[in-house]
Amino acid sequence: MMADSAVTVVITSSGVAGHETEFREFQQELRSAASRFAGFLSYEVIEPSPPVQRAWVVIQRFESTTHALGWLQSDARRNILDSVIPALTSMDNICLFHENSKVSRAGAVSVLISTKVKDGRESDFNRWREEMFRVQAGFPGYLGCRWEPPIPGVQEWTAIIQFDSDANLEYWLNSDARKSILEQADMIENESDAQKLRGGFEEWFASDREKGFTPAWKQNHLVLLSLYPIVMLEIIFLDPLLGWIQRPPLTFLANAVSVALLSWPLIPLTEKAFGWWLHPAHSGHRLRTEASGVFLLCVLYTGLVMFFWFLASHVHFTGPAKP
Repeated sequence: MMADSAVTVVITSSGVAGHETEFREFQQELRSAASRFAGFLSYEVIEPSPPVQRAWVVIQRFESTTHALGWLQSDARRNILDSVIPALTSMDNICLFHENSKVSRAGAVSVLISTKVKDGRESDFNRWREEMFRVQAGFPGYLGCRWEPPIPGVQEWTAIIQFDSDANLEYWLNSDARKSILEQADMIENESDAQKLRGGFEEWFASDREKGFTPAWKQNHLVLLSLYPIVMLEIIFLDPLLGWIQRPPLTFLANAVSVALLSWPLIPLTEKAFGWWLHPAHSGHRLRTEASGVFLLCVLYTGLVMFFWFLASHVHFTGPAKP
C-alpha cells in the first residue's frame, strides 16, 4: 500500500495542436472542479516550451493518494473529459509522485517515461531497474531518478529522470549503453515515448512538506495587503515631491520601489504573520482557521482604506512645481 503522503499528479498531453485556446478553457474547467474536491492543494498548467518541452504539462497536487485518486476517478472529472472534443482528451501520461523525496537543480531537464511490465515479471523488472540506475548514474550531468509503482486504471510503472542539461539528457537517451539495457528488458511489454520537461522537480513540490502548499488566492491576498499601503504612500507623498518628473519615469521609479519593498521586508513579514492561515493544521478546526484569516484580512483592508482616506484628505503636501 502506498504511503498516505502528499501527492503530485503530472499529466502530459501533446495532442492539442490547433486547439490551444480550447485546451486552456478546458483546463480552467477542470481546475474549478478539482478545487472542490477534498484534499485539493493546487493546479497548474505549463505550456510547451520547444525545443526541449513539446508537451503540455498539467500539475495537480493533493494531500494524499486517496484524495488524488478520488479526483482522477471521479464522475465530475469524467463528465468534463467526455464533454470536450477528442483532441483535448488524448492525455499521453498520468503519473503520481509522492513527496517523500525529490531531486532539484536550477536549469535541469527531466524526462518522463511510462513502462508496462509483463504479468509475473515484476521481480525481474526490479533487478533490471537496479542495473539501469547503475549505468545511467555514470553518465555526465545525471542528477537523479525516481520510479513510481503502477496504479490500476491510472498509470503503469513511471520514471522521471533528471539531467543538468538537454544535451546530457539526449546523450543518455540515445546512448548505446541505454539501448543495450533496453534490449535486455524482455520483461517489458511496452515503454512509452520519452516526454521531456523543462526544469526539475523543485517547482512541483512544496519547499516545506510540514507546511504544505500555499494556494495562489492566499498569496494574492498577502500581496494586496502589502502592496496597497506602498502605493497609497507613493501617491500621497512621492508624487507631489517628485511632481516635476514626467509620468513614465516617475511610474517606473514608483514600481521599482514597490517591488523592492515587497521582496523585502513586507512579503516575508506578512507570510510569517499569517503562517497560521497560509498553512492551517489538518484538523477539525481548519475551516474555522480559514474563516478567521479571511475575516482578519477584511478588517485590515477596511482599516487601511479608511486610514489612507483620512490621510489623503488631511495631508496637503506641496512639492516642486513641474517645469
